[in-house]
Amino acid sequence: MKYQKLVNELNNLLDSATRESQKQQGKVQAYLEQFKAEEKALQRKMQKENDEVGREKLERKLSTVRQAYAILGH
Repeated sequence: MKYQKLVNELNNLLDSATRESQKQQGKVQAYLEQFKAEEKALQRKMQKENDEVGREKLERKLSTVRQAYAILGH
C-alpha cells in the first residue's frame, strides 16, 4: 500500500510538472509571436523612413528585437 501511495504521489508531481512546462511553452510562444510582429512593424517603418537618424534608431530597435528572438532560441 505504501508503494501505491508513492507511485500516485510521483504521478501527481509529474502531471503538475507537465502542466507547468506546457504553460511555460505557451508563454514563450506568445513572446515569439509578439517579437515577430514587432520585427515586421519595424521593417515597414524603416522602408518608409527617409531620415538617416530615424533609420538608425529603428535599426537599433530592430536589433534589440532580433536579439530577444535569438535568446528564446529561434
